[in-house]
Amino acid sequence: MPKPDILAFAAWDQLGHAWDIAVATGRDVEVDPAVVEATIGVISASADMLRSGGLMANEVAVRPDAAPMDRFIGLIGRKNSPPRTGSERQ
Repeated sequence: MPKPDILAFAAWDQLGHAWDIAVATGRDVEVDPAVVEATIGVISASADMLRSGGLMANEVAVRPDAAPMDRFIGLIGRKNSPPRTGSERQ
């Protein structure tokens, strides 16, 4: 596996958890789109294996023109919904 692919594969879990934390705390995730695009490419090729191992959920559909992070979040099976307000968290 080429070095850039190894780095992208290593980044997918951190990107997903960074997004989880951002949503939980009402913040945005700012990641270089090139890093996200590279990660999408590598994870897309391994998606079936990762899903069969329980490492990510089924893909959630997003618009084809969505931002790279939104497409990544859909790929790994998370719904890209806006952060909940304080009254909705209770």
